[in-house]
Amino acid sequence: MTSVLAGRLVVVLGGSAGIGLATARAARAEGAGVVITGRDSDRLQAAAREIGAQHSAAFDADDTMALADFFATLPTPIDHVLVTAGGPHYGPILAMEPADLGAALSGHMVRATQVARHAAVG
Repeated sequence: MTSVLAGRLVVVLGGSAGIGLATARAARAEGAGVVITGRDSDRLQAAAREIGAQHSAAFDADDTMALADFFATLPTPIDHVLVTAGGPHYGPILAMEPADLGAALSGHMVRATQVARHAAVG
């Protein structure tokens, strides 16, 4: 049986470690072409070699210009995008000050919206 990911392009922002890398690994094992990003160039290169990534790019996903430039270089169509990039605030949410909570939540929404905007244009 052929995998639903075979021949598809999967982009993982934050794909050099953790859940992002595990997802990229699984997608690659299912036959997808995988593109990963991360901030740590050395860790990213090692992860890209390990999984046989089609492409990798080191940049901060919160850098809107770098994000736009990255998506402009990718082949289309992009079939799937996972965003694990960007550090969440760790700690009890009820203990956060309102300004910190607002910044944490809005930061994730802005990042996700920017990724969707650029991935759709691809």
